[in-house]
Amino acid sequence: ISRSTRFWTPRRPGRIISTSLQPGTLRRSRSTKAVPRNPVVPVMAIRFPSSAAAISLVSAPAIQSPYQLVDAVYQLVEKLMVWPTIYGVAVTVDTPDTRTRILAEAIDAFGTRGYAAVSLDDLAEVLGVRKQTVLYHFGSKAELFEATIDSAIGDLGQTLIAAGTGRTGWPAVEAVVHAVFRIAVRQPARLGILREVMRLGGEWSARATRAMEPTIARARLFLSLEMRRGHMRQTDPNLLLVSAYSTVMGVATEVEVLRAVGIEPNLREAVRRRRELLKFLEAALR
Repeated sequence: ISRSTRFWTPRRPGRIISTSLQPGTLRRSRSTKAVPRNPVVPVMAIRFPSSAAAISLVSAPAIQSPYQLVDAVYQLVEKLMVWPTIYGVAVTVDTPDTRTRILAEAIDAFGTRGYAAVSLDDLAEVLGVRKQTVLYHFGSKAELFEATIDSAIGDLGQTLIAAGTGRTGWPAVEAVVHAVFRIAVRQPARLGILREVMRLGGEWSARATRAMEPTIARARLFLSLEMRRGHMRQTDPNLLLVSAYSTVMGVATEVEVLRAVGIEPNLREAVRRRRELLKFLEAALR
């Protein structure tokens, strides 16, 4: 018997026999019992609830930019408010409207810290989303700031018009001042947006002026009618409106100026400032 056949062993199921190029050496083998007969390539699957089983591609958002391509699947999940399961791990998806959350946080950040001090990375970190998600809804930081201007001015205009509706003379002015101070106490960042816009100037200031024009026109008409009725002192309504706006906004929002003159911006001082401001305006208008 040759040395090459001395170590021959019969082939058994489940084992692979390797060949040896050197005669006289032991032949090595390894077990393959742990290897599946028909291996399946691992895949990642997102399992949706049965109520969303009939989702079609038509409901997916239109892809118009590289950011939307990256974010399309996530936006579809957020829109349907489902909780997908990836590899058996539940992934929590924010249920409120993402665009609304981004806009609200941007108003607070821009109105409090200013435009230059806020970055999209900061906003994304605070919101717990990716920067691409912010850019999916707002194409740039400038576009996001423009949206905050429109939102802040729109809300302010509606609040002032609602406060003055159904009132004439001094009660209407008093109601408007109360409304401005309520915003200054509860949502100071919204008035801070207006202050930041006027400080930056340029196209943003022009945009804010255009957005405020309906409210300004209504206030100008109100002052003209009240002067004609004899409820207010005769003067130029445009100059009166500018003076009243500057006075109210300055007293309500200029925190640094107030602190410089020894007035702390707290609730008690806000009530006192409002009372003193009303006395000043009443003496000027009547």
